[in-house]
Amino acid sequence: MFIKITSWLERNVIWTNTYGLARSLLGLGTFSTLILNSTDVLFKTTYESISFCDPLGLSLYCIFDNLLVGKLISIAFLILIISGWRPVITGILHWWVMYSFTNSAVVLDGGDHIASIITLLLVPITLTDNRKWHWNKPKLKPTNTWFGVKSLIGLSSVLVIKIQVSIIYLNSAAAKLSVREWTDGTAIYYWFKHPVFGYPNWLDAILEPLILNGTILFIISWGTIIFEFILFSGLFVSSPENRTVLN
Repeated sequence: MFIKITSWLERNVIWTNTYGLARSLLGLGTFSTLILNSTDVLFKTTYESISFCDPLGLSLYCIFDNLLVGKLISIAFLILIISGWRPVITGILHWWVMYSFTNSAVVLDGGDHIASIITLLLVPITLTDNRKWHWNKPKLKPTNTWFGVKSLIGLSSVLVIKIQVSIIYLNSAAAKLSVREWTDGTAIYYWFKHPVFGYPNWLDAILEPLILNGTILFIISWGTIIFEFILFSGLFVSSPENRTVLN
């Protein structure tokens, strides 16, 4: 039985460049948000009544009591995270950056909260990742008992992430079916024109002809709903076993 379990763990190694790419993409999303927006936009500094401290006082923007300093430190951490350097260190830093941002920023959307949750769920995986870069081939010792423990921790975290994400997309797709603007195909128009989440005015000449086309709007709206159902169904799709060549 032990040999079978070890063999299965060898074929389902979690510390791959695929998981590394996912970490980099998560980091890139937050990095672009911080780079492309000023602190006035993200934190609404004109509102004197707003506090940038979280209940635990762990936010970077609270500890340094300076929005610009917190933002620059977050950007520096994210550069390391995107590069893939030392997951065992940057995994915790990634969660810290996302925790700080979601607890201090005012302009947030669902994606920011999801990223914060996923970076927390990734911590058990990164803490068991002994690679210098998350792009490298893992250096494994299957005969070592610690290898089995680390693998089970990592695979358990991945399973929780899969369930979490699939439920999010199922809920999102199902909820859209009860909203008239989504079922009649006009929701995308309103989101594109949203004063906070919509596209900037300089893109009007390119995008407005498209979002005023009823057929294109209908396809995009229903395509979004169908795509979210497909993402949910990914939980039940089997993937080929990871046949990593062990060093």
